[in-house]
Amino acid sequence: MGNTFISLKTFTLRAESVDNTHGSVDLTKFEDVYFRDNTWEKVKYKTYNPLTVKKEIPKGQEVSTITFQTENEVPFGAQINAVTAVGLNNMHYPDGKEAFLPYNSYPGSMLNDKRTMQVKFQTPCSGTVTATGTVNVLP
Repeated sequence: MGNTFISLKTFTLRAESVDNTHGSVDLTKFEDVYFRDNTWEKVKYKTYNPLTVKKEIPKGQEVSTITFQTENEVPFGAQINAVTAVGLNNMHYPDGKEAFLPYNSYPGSMLNDKRTMQVKFQTPCSGTVTATGTVNVLP
């Protein structure tokens, strides 16, 4: 947290990496990894953990499933282990009524590749959805 990553000569893909000279790291077993409040210059993939992504669905293009790709946005190319929060902003059904998530279900989930987060609604809607996921192993 709070680091500055600068590539002096040319763009670099990532600021973080793992030296596999003496073995590899199991990217599914991260604990207490926080990657935020950093500054990048000439780094293509800026990584975060927890990762918060936002998607806007325009009115007239309502969908019931919203998908977020995370492959290059989490540290070390790890996998999202849990969707920890879903936020809605100005979400509406086609008839203009406010869209909501049922309180008794948690619509945020990861797909099998663990590099894609999904939020599902019972009825297609439009607006802005924010999802937060983490690579930390949760109990």
